[in-house]
Amino acid sequence: MVAQQRDETDEASALIEKWIERDPSHPQIGDARLKEYGVHVWAIIGYLQGARGDMEHVADDFDVPVDAVRAAQAYYDRYAAFIEDRMAANEA
Repeated sequence: MVAQQRDETDEASALIEKWIERDPSHPQIGDARLKEYGVHVWAIIGYLQGARGDMEHVADDFDVPVDAVRAAQAYYDRYAAFIEDRMAANEA
């Protein structure tokens, strides 16, 4: 069980490292974005929630790889409070 959790953590870390970066204009944790695409994690997650977790649908609509959406989800899983705050600020 511990080895499985470690593998999942390692996989999440690898996805985040490959696909996620801090936005140089807004370096807060909640404003991270997809490398090469510039789409913010909060935008992906908000859309993913509306799409009922359908990662392929979100990837198609944003024209990004599914692994990039998985990376956004992994980042959200680590920093949910920051992402939720950013989404709330966007709605205000």
